[in-house]
Amino acid sequence: MPDAHDKQLTETIARHFAQASVVGTDVDLGVAGVHIRCRVNGVQAAGGQQTSASLFFELYGGELGPDPIFASVNGYGSSAEEAITSGGCNWACSFGPVLRASLGGEPEKDVPTVDEEIHGQAFRIFIDGLDRAVLTEADPEREQPGIRTAAARARFGARPWLISRLIASGRLPLIPAKGASVIGVFIFDAPRRRVVEIKVNGRNWPGADEIFADVSDDEHGGVTLLRELAVLIPMSEAPPLTRGAIEGTVRGLDLMTEGHSRRAIAWRGFRAHGGRLLPPLGEAEIAALEAQIGAPLPSDYRAYLRDVSGGGAGPGYGLLSPLGAPQRALAAGELAWAEGGSSAVPPRGALALAHAGCGNMWLLGIRGARAGEVWIDGAGSDLKTRRAFASFDAWYRGWLDAAVRDVADFCQWDARCCAPPGLFSQLLASLDSLPNDAPPSLAGHLGEASVRVASSDTAYFPPGTIVDPCQACVSLAHRLGVSDAVFGAGAPPDQAHAELPPPRPRAPAPVPEEDAEPNPPEKRGLLSRLFGGK
Repeated sequence: MPDAHDKQLTETIARHFAQASVVGTDVDLGVAGVHIRCRVNGVQAAGGQQTSASLFFELYGGELGPDPIFASVNGYGSSAEEAITSGGCNWACSFGPVLRASLGGEPEKDVPTVDEEIHGQAFRIFIDGLDRAVLTEADPEREQPGIRTAAARARFGARPWLISRLIASGRLPLIPAKGASVIGVFIFDAPRRRVVEIKVNGRNWPGADEIFADVSDDEHGGVTLLRELAVLIPMSEAPPLTRGAIEGTVRGLDLMTEGHSRRAIAWRGFRAHGGRLLPPLGEAEIAALEAQIGAPLPSDYRAYLRDVSGGGAGPGYGLLSPLGAPQRALAAGELAWAEGGSSAVPPRGALALAHAGCGNMWLLGIRGARAGEVWIDGAGSDLKTRRAFASFDAWYRGWLDAAVRDVADFCQWDARCCAPPGLFSQLLASLDSLPNDAPPSLAGHLGEASVRVASSDTAYFPPGTIVDPCQACVSLAHRLGVSDAVFGAGAPPDQAHAELPPPRPRAPAPVPEEDAEPNPPEKRGLLSRLFGGK
């Protein structure tokens, strides 16, 4: 049940949307499937008779996608209730029309729009601001805070929007080519203290704040708060990926933010390639490759090899080189996989793109009905094949977007069927001291390199090869209180067979269920708890 403050904020937000409905602290805005979850993070004295309320929001649904996008605002008043209501009203009055106009297509004549190009793609930006000035008693303009905030915007180079200067700086990461994105800009400016926050789809984007480093202090003193929220809608097709855009995005990912690294880089997959792009392939090399495999490469992958990189930074343990005998062996024939089909059918008519970990592999179809599509071979998990993305470009951009949002592991297989979760579950079940309601932990029970994941006989690894774990299994280890150092070092897939093994009958691995008898009743449900009920 929401507490009184959360309920008050939720109802305040809902009142600003005519078609809104409320369940708990979740507001369905009645605008193109968009929801807002509301929470009062805290209430405290703000000096004198003022009270400040820290208000948190999570936007999701519709064109925004299922992953929550964080936003916030502070409200002020003579009481907690007044601060919550004023903050919620100010936020909804400023940014509610932006959501309605950009996502719902509703006519909102007072919502400013600007057209900008980001990394070669055109976007229409729906935007508004919410500024506040706290002036000193000695300030002659204290009765006109609007003058002070306008002066602050000019000082920080808004034209009239701060986001335009941000875009012009080239510091933003690649923005998703499809759907809607949200960018927030917040500046707290006070004598001897300045805070600049740039959020891209709800997460801090480090390094972009440096574009305001040369802005002078306000000679009048006082405190100024500038806030913008913008929804970006793609207005053109995305151009081909460029080396500069990828390097800038990866460089931003590699900066520490909010006291910890993003999960996309805080694991051994990223450390394997270090975010580095290998040199591109020459036109002659690509033409020779196409002659060897007897088929043209998908156009987006070909452009990537020629203009960006021949391997390196990418999903899983990084992009593999398309050159070499193992790749030529995979490329023969046609890729005839079916969605949810058995991975006992060896891959043909494809190139291996990247090892996802645990023996699972991403492949690019180059011949047959699946040409141009990216598939996952779950040979190390549930033994199923699935279409992961419609194209190489969508796959690579999807990885970057997941990394920027930092909301989930980049995983298109059932990681519950990988070997590590079953092992961890057995170990946890064997610990007599584990209470049913305690957070499960293996801290102190696993040593370095004590867990080794062995591959079966696949097109990518000889049988029994020790392979590196997938990102989902590494995340599970972290949740259990151990680092990925517990996994033994694995061999890269470039040691794969030069010839494909014949088809082999393999029964699909069952999805691990909650720990069954003979485990004691209090030990049941460990896997469900570990994977959050997935």
